[in-house]
Amino acid sequence: MPSPNFELYAKHNPEHSEAYRALARESLRAGMLDAITKELIYLVLLGAEGYLPGMRTHIDNLLGKGVAPDAIREAVRVVLPALGSARFLALYAEVEAAIAARPGG
Repeated sequence: MPSPNFELYAKHNPEHSEAYRALARESLRAGMLDAITKELIYLVLLGAEGYLPGMRTHIDNLLGKGVAPDAIREAVRVVLPALGSARFLALYAEVEAAIAARPGG
């Protein structure tokens, strides 16, 4: 599911948003870390920053690539000590809602 906030921005700023998308694609391209690991990192950072619509986009991408829901849950649990419980629990609830919204979730 695309981020509705980003899509609104892209509608009014097509050239800049495409440049951003190109940067994101390049950042997520496999290198020393595989593309799935990079996307998991991106996902937890978006969640830590509180940008849940963007986080859902990456959860959908990962599930679509065959990443197990438990792998996503584990990646999110890794940030608990650094994030604190209040933010972590909101992030975790969003992960569960995104997984449940998918067919077979």
